[in-house]
Amino acid sequence: MKKILLLLTILFALSPIAVQAGNATAFTYTISPDGSFARSQDAYLPGVMLGRNLGLHNPSDIFIRDMVMFIADTGNRRIVIYDLLDGSYTIIGEELLRMPTGVFVTENNIIYIADPALEAVLMMGKNGELLHTYSRPTERIFGSTTAFRPRRVAVDRAGGLYIVSEGTFDGIIYLNSYGQFMGYFGFNFTDFSLWDMFRERFYTEAQRAQILTRRPQPFTSLTIDHRGIIHSVTQNVFGNAVKVHDISGNNIIRQPMFDESNFVDVAVGRFGQIYALTSTGLIFVYDGTGNLLYTFGGQSIANERSGFFTNASAIAIDENDCIYVLDGARGYIYVFLPTPFIYNTYRAIDAYNNGNYIQSRELWTEILRQSGISRIAHDYIALTHLQTQNYEMALHHARIAGNVGVFSDAFWEIRNQWMLDNLLFVILGGVVLLVALKVFKLVGIKIPAKVAMPENVRLLGRALKHPFDTFYDIRRVNKGSVKTAIIIYIIAFLVFAADYLFRGFIFNPIERGFEDLTYVLMLFFLPLAIWVVGNYLVGSINEGEGRFRDVFVATAFCLAPVIFFLPFVTIATHIVTFNEVFLITTATGFIWLWAIVLLVIALKEIHDYTFSQVFKSILFTLFFMAICVIVFSIISTFWGGLIDFVYTVGEELIFRVTN
Repeated sequence: MKKILLLLTILFALSPIAVQAGNATAFTYTISPDGSFARSQDAYLPGVMLGRNLGLHNPSDIFIRDMVMFIADTGNRRIVIYDLLDGSYTIIGEELLRMPTGVFVTENNIIYIADPALEAVLMMGKNGELLHTYSRPTERIFGSTTAFRPRRVAVDRAGGLYIVSEGTFDGIIYLNSYGQFMGYFGFNFTDFSLWDMFRERFYTEAQRAQILTRRPQPFTSLTIDHRGIIHSVTQNVFGNAVKVHDISGNNIIRQPMFDESNFVDVAVGRFGQIYALTSTGLIFVYDGTGNLLYTFGGQSIANERSGFFTNASAIAIDENDCIYVLDGARGYIYVFLPTPFIYNTYRAIDAYNNGNYIQSRELWTEILRQSGISRIAHDYIALTHLQTQNYEMALHHARIAGNVGVFSDAFWEIRNQWMLDNLLFVILGGVVLLVALKVFKLVGIKIPAKVAMPENVRLLGRALKHPFDTFYDIRRVNKGSVKTAIIIYIIAFLVFAADYLFRGFIFNPIERGFEDLTYVLMLFFLPLAIWVVGNYLVGSINEGEGRFRDVFVATAFCLAPVIFFLPFVTIATHIVTFNEVFLITTATGFIWLWAIVLLVIALKEIHDYTFSQVFKSILFTLFFMAICVIVFSIISTFWGGLIDFVYTVGEELIFRVTN
C-alpha cells in the first residue's frame, strides 16, 4: 500500500492538476459519540483551481470518465471536454444545445446531455455528432400535461435513461434505450403534519384545493455507480436527503441520516463512498450505507478563498478519489486532494466489506487514534468485533457509538450464552423452591398470605382492584389525605424519572444524566398541576361535585399502575433485545392506558358524572391545558424580548456614559 501511495504522489507531482496542496482552509469534521460535530484530521486538502482559461458561463454540471472531464456550460450553450492529464480541451454541441444542465458519459464514451430548454436529452458521440434525441414521451401513461424538462441524466449499461425533470413530483423518469417511457423510478414521501390533518378534516373542498397541495419534493440530482446502483439527492427534506435505490427504487440506506436540506449533487467513489454537495459548498462524505464519515468545505461570500465556493452546483470524483467541485457562479472547478487519513478510512471500509475484519479493525483503531474522537470509528470497530464473535467488545464500542442494532445483536449472543450456561441451575432452583414449599406444608409451617400494610398503601392497591369503590370513598368518606397524595406524587415522580433516565441502552441510547432532572421534573409535574387546576375549574362550572382536594387526591391514586408496575418494565429494558422491543412498548402503553381508565372512573365518582359528562369534562380540561401552554409560550417569548431590549438599552447607556 505504501508503494501505491508513493506512486499516486508522483502522479500528482507530474500531472497538471496535482500542484502542491496547501494547508486546509476549511476544517474537516466528523460525528462524535455524543452526536455533535467534532474536528478531525483533514480528509481532503484544496488543490488547484481549473477553468480559468475555459470561459465558462453559469456552468451547471460536470462528469469525469477516464480522467476526462465533461462540463455542461449552460450559459454558453455547449459541452466542454477537458483532459485532466494534459489540460487540453474541445467543445461540442454549440449548434445543437440551448441550455445544457446535465451531462453523463457511458463507458463507451457516449455523451448524454439534459437540456430543459429543448425539453429533450441529446445523445452524442465523443466528437459531437448527434446520435439520438430523447424527446417528451408519447405514451399515454406518461400523461398529456406532465412536464418533461430534463435537468440531470444518468444511463445504465442497458442504455436506459434515468432523468430528473424540472417540476416532476412523481419520481425519476425512466426511459428505455428506444426512448419509451417505462415508468417512474424512486419516490419521495409527502409530509403530512397534524395541522394538515386538521385542515383536511375541517376545511372546505375549495380551501383544501388552494392550500393542500401535498406534493412530494422532486429529486434534485442523481448518479449511477459502477455497479449500476442509482444514487439521488433531494432538497428541502431532512433525514433522507441522500438515497441509494435498489432495483425497485426503494431507499436502502439508514434513516434518519446526518444531512442538509440544500443538497445539489451527488457522486460515488470507487469504494462505494458517497459524496453529497450543498449549494453552500459543504461536502458530505458517507460510506455506502449512509453513515457520515466526514464533512468539510463551505461558502465564501466576500472574497475568494481556496476550498470555499460562491455557489457550488456539481461534484465529480476521478479514479484517484480526487474531488472536483463546480462553482457555477464563478465558472471554476476546484480540486480537492485526498490525504492518507481518508485513504485509511476507505481501506478500512473496503476491508470490512470484503470480510477482512481484523485488518479493518486495525485500520479503524489507527483512525480513532489519529482523530481522537469518532462515532463512525467506534461503529465499525463494534461491527468487526461482532463479526469475529468478540461480543463483549462489540457491546462496548456499540454503546460508545450509539449503535442500537449492533448492541442488540451482541447482547442477544451474550444473553443466549448465559442462558445455555445457567438454564439448568435456574430449573434446579425452581424445583428446590417448589419442594421446600411442599415440605413446609407437610410439617405445618404456615407462610403468611398477607402482610399488614398501612391503610393508605392498601387504599392505593385497592384502586387497582376496586376503582369505583376507592374513588367513591375518596369523595364521600374522605379517605386518602392530601399528605398521602403528595407522597404518592413524589413516589410516582421517582418511578417516572428512573424510567426516563435509566432505561436500558436499547431504549435510551443517549446517555442522560442528572442534569436532565429539571426537565423530567417539569415534564411530570407541570402537566399534572395544570390538569388538576383545569379539571377543578371545569367541574365547578359544569355541575361537578368534586372539591379541589378530591381532584388532587384522586389524580394521585390514578398513578397506582405507574408506581406498582412501571419499575418492572424499566428493569426489563435491560434484559431484552431489539427484537423484543414491542413487549416493552406494549407493557408501557398498557400501564399508562390503565392509569387513564382509572382517571375516567375517578372523574365519574368524584364529580358524580355520567360517562358522557366525563369525556366532555376531559375535553374541556385538555382545551384549558392547551390554552395555558399557548399563553405561557407567548409570555415567555415577549419576556425574552423584553429582557433582550433592557439589556441592549443598558449596554448603550453604559457605552455613552463611559465615552
